[in-house]
Amino acid sequence: DIWNAADAFVYAYTTEAGDFDYKLDVKSLTAASVWTKCGIDVRVSTAVGSQHVFAPVTPQAGNNFYAASYRPIADAASFDGSTTHPAATFPNSWIRVQRVGNVFTLYISPDGVTWTLHDTRNTDDAGTWTAGPMPPTVLVGIATTSHDTSITTTAVVSDFGTMPQTITAITTDLPATLTRSLNAPFSFTIGASGYPIKCQWQKDGVD
Repeated sequence: DIWNAADAFVYAYTTEAGDFDYKLDVKSLTAASVWTKCGIDVRVSTAVGSQHVFAPVTPQAGNNFYAASYRPIADAASFDGSTTHPAATFPNSWIRVQRVGNVFTLYISPDGVTWTLHDTRNTDDAGTWTAGPMPPTVLVGIATTSHDTSITTTAVVSDFGTMPQTITAITTDLPATLTRSLNAPFSFTIGASGYPIKCQWQKDGVD
């Protein structure tokens, strides 16, 4: 299981430094137990008792819901942070974990487009995270556990990766109306943030 003071699971992960925003679509999950789980797990290390932030889904033939669990102190018990357990939406049970500083926000979605807040935690909260916040560099990956050491589970997942970056562009020095002679040059500036950056120029809605 991924619970209590020690975890036993399969983990495919990458390393992330700083802020991130990851998504995952759990298509199906075989129920070895009602507590079989698959989701995005953010960990300090691969140690069984690592601090972590875990956003799983349980199988349709099991509890069939989204959850949110945390281990604020290494080798100590995890706790369930969910105030509610929304029903999973197989075959498209989308999960998203966003980190901004020490704050982790968990979202759920039936389509990967419209996201609903599920839970949020500040790991700099000394009242809960008494061992200190999650470090700047962590592991982020897909964690799967059957919950039963005698039975295997199969998770079918897709679209694991970072959320598409948004871009904000502001034009300056460009009046609402502009009259120029044919082929006469003019200039303006664009300030933009985000990536990748693409520009497309149109006149009267035509490229």
